[in-house]
Order: sequence, then C-alpha cells, then structure tokens
Amino acid sequence: MENNGKRPRHIIGGVVVFAAGLFLGLNNMLYVVEFIKGALQPVFIIMGLTAAAAIFLNKENSLRWLNAVIALVFLPLGVYGVYDEYYATMDFINGFLPILLVVVGLVALAHGIKQIGKES
Repeated sequence: MENNGKRPRHIIGGVVVFAAGLFLGLNNMLYVVEFIKGALQPVFIIMGLTAAAAIFLNKENSLRWLNAVIALVFLPLGVYGVYDEYYATMDFINGFLPILLVVVGLVALAHGIKQIGKES
C-alpha cells in the first residue's frame, strides 16, 4: 500500500487543529469552564439512572453492589448540581439541545434515504 504523502499532511493537520483547540480553549477559558459545569449535571444524572437501571434489569449481575454505589453517588450529585449550577446547566441544555436535534435529524434523514435506496 502506497503512502502518496498523505500521512504527513494528516499528522500536520492534526497537530495544527489540536494546537488551535488548545489555544482557543485557553483563550475562552471561562466559557469552557461554564460549558463543563453545565454538562456535568446531566451526565451524572444519566450515569446514575443507567446504573440504577442495571441494578433492576440484570438480576444475575455479580457487580450489582458497584452499580448501587454508582447510582447512590451520581444521582444525588447530579440533582444537587442542577440545583447549585442551575443557570450553567440550563445554558448547556439550551445550547446543546438544538445541535443534538440537528445531528439526530440529519442521521435519521440519511438513514431514511439509504433505506429508500435499498428498497428500489
């Protein structure tokens, strides 16, 4: 398999994009911190609910105690975090939800078009 000189361009491009991300993250540090503060609460709640569901749905699980500990830690942390960082969480949800809906809609649209192509 020939390289055709594409690997060095990918490596250089990756390093440039990574460095630009670090620079912009440092330059906009307050926004990054607010984004992380807003994102943690929904993530903690989802992790806690997933662990709680694993406890009840999988009776033969040998690590039920671990799921119980995770659920008991992450659910209260997520709920308290929503209370404590309400505005950061709402900013995250209001900013992330439209992007998520657009991406999910495009994926569903692409899948539907692909399925129509298979039926023809």
